[in-house]
Amino acid sequence: MGKYENTLKYVQLGKLLEEKKYEAALEMAETFDTDRVKEVQELKLLAEVYRKNELYDKAKDMYKLIYEQISTRRILYKLIILCIKSGNTAEASSLYQEYLTKDKNSIDRYTLKYRIDKASDAGTDVIIDDLKAILDEEYNEKWAYELARQYHKTGNADACVKECHKIMQWFFGSETAKKASLLKQYYTDEIDEDIIENFKETISADVNKYMQQEENEAENEDDSAESEADSDTSDEDIAATQEDNTETEEDVITEENADESEPVGGLSKYGQDIPYTHLKYMLQGFGMEIQPPLNIAIAASEPTYYLTIVKKITKELQNRQYFGDNKIKIAKISAEKLNTLNLDEQISELIGSCIMIENASAMNAQTINSIIRVLDSHASEIVLVLIDEEEALSKMFFREEILKNQIKYFVIV
Repeated sequence: MGKYENTLKYVQLGKLLEEKKYEAALEMAETFDTDRVKEVQELKLLAEVYRKNELYDKAKDMYKLIYEQISTRRILYKLIILCIKSGNTAEASSLYQEYLTKDKNSIDRYTLKYRIDKASDAGTDVIIDDLKAILDEEYNEKWAYELARQYHKTGNADACVKECHKIMQWFFGSETAKKASLLKQYYTDEIDEDIIENFKETISADVNKYMQQEENEAENEDDSAESEADSDTSDEDIAATQEDNTETEEDVITEENADESEPVGGLSKYGQDIPYTHLKYMLQGFGMEIQPPLNIAIAASEPTYYLTIVKKITKELQNRQYFGDNKIKIAKISAEKLNTLNLDEQISELIGSCIMIENASAMNAQTINSIIRVLDSHASEIVLVLIDEEEALSKMFFREEILKNQIKYFVIV
């Protein structure tokens, strides 16, 4: 087969995948001599065909060949997932130890362990510990919901009720919160066990769906970025790509270049200018002995990398022991949901956290006043990160002068 004909077949194969004609794609894939396929993009295409047809062993073999050429964290992550799906949990566990050398602190290292342990039929106590580790990294309603289910499974009523209550507070009005409310009522209002059984398994289904979404997002990542993932990158590149979390020399910020963090004027289009800086220079400005209070506003029109940036910030703060030896947790919530909560009642759970408020300009006056009170009384125990578009933040800070004065860094990304 000539090079042109071969390229044409791969184009046709990709089109069949786009059209979700997976059986036809498999028939075409089986006409290739896979022993002669060397190009990464072609191997990925074949792996996707096998994966869509649930031929996970074959997809795994393709990713082993890819990993020989591109030994990045993301490729290894996908390979481990395929090992789990093909039932090779021992191989997944072995590869996971290698993965830990590449991934120092992302949430993936915890979710992967959960997947491996669950596929290996590990005990409920192990699964609970895995879920708690995930939630310590990022409090997500799907994982919290699964943790509540595991507590219910073991008959730990107090822990189950407590987790359900937390879900109901932080994710008020969501489908997950409604299910958590029903589960809580089983213990507090004696709802019949049959009702619990009717929805209990949907919790795991929801988590499995969430996990599948993560896998699909990983499959669709930019291939060209993967090929560069192991090279040294700047702090801005790390914030922009999040393709590999391995530490580089440029990840180490020293006091020698701290003076580069001088702010630039002119963010606000409403009233007085608001000095701003960029992520790289803000991190350099931290120095080795940064003192509280530290509150940050992040202005950007594209929300894709918000969590990545906040994780980068918390990592740098943790390296400097901003809260002592304690790990800094990220509490992520939208302004709309925060408007429905009594922040004063949540404060004990937020101590030692980075509170990440999305769509911050949607906070109402009552919420803003609550935040100001919390910052006044717990300045050294909380980091506040407000996230929104540049214009929305500008308008809000023009109206809310007291809140603006609580913000130390305005970051443009």
